[in-house]
Amino acid sequence: MSPLIRRGIGGLSSEIFGQEAVLAEQRRRDLEALLHGIQFGGPASPPPSAAQPSTGSPSGAAVQFQTLLDSIPIANDGDLIFAEYHNSLRAAIGVIARNLDDSAFERIGILAFAPTLQPDMSQPQWRIGVGVAESPDRSAGGADEAHGWMPLQLPNASAIQSLTVRGERVGGTQTNHKSWSASLERQEVSGGTPELIASDATLHTKSGAFVMQIPVNPPNKPAAEVDAIRHVDTTRYRYLFRTEALGIDADLKVHGVEVTCARW
Repeated sequence: MSPLIRRGIGGLSSEIFGQEAVLAEQRRRDLEALLHGIQFGGPASPPPSAAQPSTGSPSGAAVQFQTLLDSIPIANDGDLIFAEYHNSLRAAIGVIARNLDDSAFERIGILAFAPTLQPDMSQPQWRIGVGVAESPDRSAGGADEAHGWMPLQLPNASAIQSLTVRGERVGGTQTNHKSWSASLERQEVSGGTPELIASDATLHTKSGAFVMQIPVNPPNKPAAEVDAIRHVDTTRYRYLFRTEALGIDADLKVHGVEVTCARW
């Protein structure tokens, strides 16, 4: 190869590498500005080469993360791979990892609810205090029964594992107390009769403070239907907790309701 040709190729290569270096430096600055915006809450300006968002476009974390990912160069067959490809990818993964907490990797989650029981039509209701629901005051002539329910917000597409009731029963006798039940139910969003998911009617046999865990146990259902019922579908169903006590001869309290759900 003649010296003239070699000089021409060398000059062309230098020019190409020089242009790539300029682009790499520009992308590095854009990426640093974007990372700063995500980490410290400032505005995340898109790279100059990117299309500017229209007025009123969302500017939440999801949009910033997407912009960050869009800043990673796309490699095509035959392209020269520079350090910016690796470094921008490494930086993006680092920012995403730092913004995740432990709950992002948990397979099991426990959702806790205060017992804000609603009345069930005209039936005797629970007395609601701060973080507690109590049965009617029998010493003041209150009813010997209590009925209540409340809506539950469960994560869509999760799988219900169990219902847990934290309660208290003080005084009275188990033989005189007719029943005390708790249940997790689902109801079509269009209405209709709620369907049992997990239930237990033996809370009246407890004494003092107690924690009762109730597994998914819909009555008279084959295994396939039980598995389908445990899966949360908020597009079709709404979920609720119900508790009823009959023949009360003790002081009853509901301190909390928990639903254990698993990701699937």
